Amino acid sequence: MALPITLTQPGRRSLSLNLHTSLDTTQHEENRVLIILPGVLFIAADVDESKQELNNANRESLDFARGYPLYSEMVMALARFSVEGKVAIVTGASRGIGNALARGFAASGAVVVLAARSAADLQATVLEIQSRGGKALALPTDVTDGAQVSAMAHRTRDTLGRIDVLVNCAGGTGADRSIPLLEMDEEIWDRIVDLNLKSAYLCCRAVGRVMVEQRKGSIINFSSGAGVHPVHGMTHYGAAKAGINLFTKILSMELGQYNVRVNAISPGLIDTATERKWMPPELFERYAKAVPLGRVGQPDDILGLALFLASDASAYISGAIIPVGGGPQ
Repeated sequence: MALPITLTQPGRRSLSLNLHTSLDTTQHEENRVLIILPGVLFIAADVDESKQELNNANRESLDFARGYPLYSEMVMALARFSVEGKVAIVTGASRGIGNALARGFAASGAVVVLAARSAADLQATVLEIQSRGGKALALPTDVTDGAQVSAMAHRTRDTLGRIDVLVNCAGGTGADRSIPLLEMDEEIWDRIVDLNLKSAYLCCRAVGRVMVEQRKGSIINFSSGAGVHPVHGMTHYGAAKAGINLFTKILSMELGQYNVRVNAISPGLIDTATERKWMPPELFERYAKAVPLGRVGQPDDILGLALFLASDASAYISGAIIPVGGGPQ
């Protein structure tokens, strides 16, 4: 959604520009947003729903802003947090956290490539994004298959010209969540480790090559508290996520010289259909009560950090494993 913003200050001219927001304007009376920065500036934004595509503030507006320190600082600060126009691949985008991130990135102005095995689910999300004026492309991909991952990276670059962000959100355990090691079949071990660790290796290798050529990029892996704290019956998942943590740190060292950043988000308990399906209700409630903030996380709770790590506002952050779990548990 494009918000035509007018920055005003008593005794000075106004600066008009377009600012992208993912706010649901139906929650705001008369489609008007008012932002107040105490002692500095008032910003009033009228939502123009006829403009479904954001245009960045043009160079003339930015040059004008530089002549006014107040405006300049505001415009440049906002620009650093923007993902407007960035090309972002999100794996695991058919459901849960990955789906929420794909929709959130698109709502924030990114061009999103959705990757997962379920073509129907991906296409449904793409149509939803496009209906709201966003830009998205569905690329059904098994991220544990090297050939398919390479094809995904190549098609994204060939179609969209570049890859700015990779979000490795594919993962999980499904029905194989809690199995003691002595009872675990080799096939189950391989499936979980491949989905949670090998997939990151394949995607980082394929997309990393593109980012190295560009001399810029941001990779966001997904870890878990299970990679740090032991969980009974989850040697496969815990080992894979512990691997993601060190993989992220080492890769950040290898790619740093090319201006490619690598970080990981480590979610706590997030209320998704998959968690509800495979975690016993009593265990879910027990974990929920242990969260210091007093509630279970929602997929959208991950979005803010992911957008930050994808943006230039985090340009000096790399090799970090950042927990998002409502506080230490």
